[in-house]
Amino acid sequence: MSLANNVNSILIEGNMIRDPRVRGNGICDTIIVSCSYYKNNGVLEKEVNYFDIEIEGKLVKDCIDKGYKGRSVKIIGRLRQDRYDGLPHPKVVIVAESIEYKPKRK
Repeated sequence: MSLANNVNSILIEGNMIRDPRVRGNGICDTIIVSCSYYKNNGVLEKEVNYFDIEIEGKLVKDCIDKGYKGRSVKIIGRLRQDRYDGLPHPKVVIVAESIEYKPKRK
């Protein structure tokens, strides 16, 4: 059996909908919202998606210093499934590997 690395990478841009918070194990988490638009039978539709973001390691300090509710960010990361007893389906989390903080709004 061959152990091949499959590609698991995601790039997402959006706004933080709450301030980042540090959990006891040195991991920071937040939620971002990302909006996109598409045409459905000629009518412009808006699609709003929310994503759980987990920040680890060296990125935590920057996230606490630079991240806040409303801040625009671009995140490159990987998807991870968390499985819990009692949930009907796994929860998918984006684990950040790189975060770009967009300029602050005036």
